[in-house]
Amino acid sequence: MKRIAQNRKRITAVLMVLLLFVGAYFFGNKVVAPRRAATQAAGEAGAEAQAGEAEVDAPGAAEEVTAPVVVSSPSLVSGSAESGEDVPVSFFLADVQYLDLDSTIELMRECDVTVLTVPLAWSILEPEKGSFQVDSYWEKLDILAEQGFDFIFLLDASSRCILNEQEVVVCTSIPEWVYQEPGAMTMLDFIGSTGSARGSLSYSYPANQALYLDFCRRTIEAFDERYGESILGFAPGVMPEFEIKYPQENFAWVDFNEDAQNHFRAFLKEKYQTVQAMNNALGTSCLSFAEPMLPIINYNNSLANGQLVEAPLYVDYQLFREKELVQYLIPVYDLIHNAGYKTFSYFGQVLHPHDGIYAAGVATRLHDYVDVAVIDYNFYDGYGLVLDCALPAMMANYMKTAGYAEVWSGLYVEQLFYAGMNDYGFLQEAIDYIAADGSAGGVEIGGLQHSLHASEDGSVDIGLSYGKVERQAPARIAIYASEWNFYHSHGESPALINYFDDCLVQMYKIIQFELGRNVDILCDEAVLDGRLGQYDLVVLPGQFYVDAEVRQAIEDYLSAGGKAIQDFRFGEWDAYGVNQGSWSDGWFDIAAREALHAEEILTPVDESFAELGEVTLQAPYGLIPNCYAIAGADENTRYLFAGMDDRYFGTRTDNTICLCWQPQIQYKYAQTQEEQQACVRAIELAIDAVLDE
Repeated sequence: MKRIAQNRKRITAVLMVLLLFVGAYFFGNKVVAPRRAATQAAGEAGAEAQAGEAEVDAPGAAEEVTAPVVVSSPSLVSGSAESGEDVPVSFFLADVQYLDLDSTIELMRECDVTVLTVPLAWSILEPEKGSFQVDSYWEKLDILAEQGFDFIFLLDASSRCILNEQEVVVCTSIPEWVYQEPGAMTMLDFIGSTGSARGSLSYSYPANQALYLDFCRRTIEAFDERYGESILGFAPGVMPEFEIKYPQENFAWVDFNEDAQNHFRAFLKEKYQTVQAMNNALGTSCLSFAEPMLPIINYNNSLANGQLVEAPLYVDYQLFREKELVQYLIPVYDLIHNAGYKTFSYFGQVLHPHDGIYAAGVATRLHDYVDVAVIDYNFYDGYGLVLDCALPAMMANYMKTAGYAEVWSGLYVEQLFYAGMNDYGFLQEAIDYIAADGSAGGVEIGGLQHSLHASEDGSVDIGLSYGKVERQAPARIAIYASEWNFYHSHGESPALINYFDDCLVQMYKIIQFELGRNVDILCDEAVLDGRLGQYDLVVLPGQFYVDAEVRQAIEDYLSAGGKAIQDFRFGEWDAYGVNQGSWSDGWFDIAAREALHAEEILTPVDESFAELGEVTLQAPYGLIPNCYAIAGADENTRYLFAGMDDRYFGTRTDNTICLCWQPQIQYKYAQTQEEQQACVRAIELAIDAVLDE
């Protein structure tokens, strides 16, 4: 009777889904995200007041999903943060000439800050062409230097708004005269707009680069002469958030000006050589290289529903953008190095919506030029707070294994303030994870001034501690993270769900912190460089889009005896969006699949998992199924779990395991700590089984 009731419940649920969502793709616009925890809901409400954020209509609620019980964060078994003099802590200070230094210095002392990151705005330093004025910076920076602070200076040509003491916009950071220069060109979106303020300078235009380089040279010389011994390095600042990426205005992509179009056509000609070769590769029907246009992707206004829109030139568009940005910045890095300083660069929230679409690729392509990579995190995904404090540690790990000699974690908490949160326990927890991972050699804090300004007595008790735990042994386990998932979902949460992010960060959290096994997060570049051979095991969390060359590298690794764990639906599409659904089936002994949308109960049939007993699967993602029913290749298939109706979940070969039911997702949405720890144990048993431990 129990089995009949379970089947009836499953069939009813599936029928309801079919009625509600027929014709919808798994990222359809009728999927509702799991209900956020109370603090995240507060973040969504608080973010409405944030200036500059466009309103987004959420998809209609199609089903209610019970929010998980809030469970305590896992203990950091590999270590925790402790005060350490070897860890530099920087504090981001925008527009120091307008700050109350007494209260700001008090706050920095409270946070044990040793370094200040200060933007040097072009419009303040050179308000008129040829008239270089530094006095407005000298007045405040002299005081800070006397207090013993060191500096990271941002060479600010970002077009951001500069605010005075009353938080009134006084100018943008690019001087007005620059826009009148012959050849100066701002970025345009595909609508032909530069936005509500003067736009950022186009990366494709050589005249822009010459103007910016002259400003950088004069600024470095002036500040080197006055503060040389106190300067840690300089960083380029070419877009409003100072991150190395492309800006956007109201979610419309840039850069679509005429020069960018011409550069893109030249890029295509260099890559494909002939028009026929391009047409054959991409399925286009161009008559000449003068015909292709930059693909128009109206990110978020038409894609808030998560519906994937493919374009034949999309992949080349992303590669072109990254190449243009790298070439624009290399001379800036050369200037900084020639002056004897380290190069710093700020990168957006790779492997996380929304910034993944702007930053994922270029972040792994600048390690030869950048001495210190600062990877940003602001506890926000564009819709609400995301208080998963292991995420910044994972991003630092990713950047470190991408080849950067030194990585810092940037933690910016203004979104916590906007949400009405005064408890900075989340900030300390994030620092604890960063320290325990051990990849980041420094921390930068931003946004605390908001709380300082809001406090009645002008003071805030933060009490943070910092540190770094050195790894005792190199990692034996790698987790592969494809950049193309965040590109093809256009950087946003599919259907307002951080799905690709969850697949990665929850697996990382379990292996690195719950199980205490050192793990490295590998980017595409690292896999293509042959790094897989350094690891005993590679974990392939649910990622739909994987570059064909990366898939081949993984095949080569498995052919040479490498071992792998797949949780679900890995690499079904290539980077160009071509479905390759059966690509990994041979390696994991999979013959057929059935996506499930309802609750399922599994019973272990493989002795390695016997101790788990029954496992109850939930479906927290609606039409993004969280498990597969697997039919084996033949009668000799080694299954892991039996489900209902004589179906089986999970397969095993001599060197692979396909779990199929994503225990890391079940872990995140577990109702109890017991369920959560059962998911942890399932992953541990899988690792032990594959490694024969």
